Amino acid sequence: MDPLTASLMAIGSGSAAGLRPYFTVLALGIAGLAIPDSAPEMIASAARQIPASIANPWVLAICAVLAIGEAGLDKI
Repeated sequence: MDPLTASLMAIGSGSAAGLRPYFTVLALGIAGLAIPDSAPEMIASAARQIPASIANPWVLAICAVLAIGEAGLDKI
């Protein structure tokens, strides 16, 4: 699966679940970076399917800013 299709699927599934898309991308990106290859095979194989474009530090930083911004703006 190409990275663009995987990214759009992640955004679409997060939106369908009622979450903001950047929360889904942030969670998937962090999981892709945090799960080592030495994890149990079922978990490691799922983590290997997360595209590198979602685990890109720039993408994660932008999603984190959006998530923090929305959490802060919801309180105002």
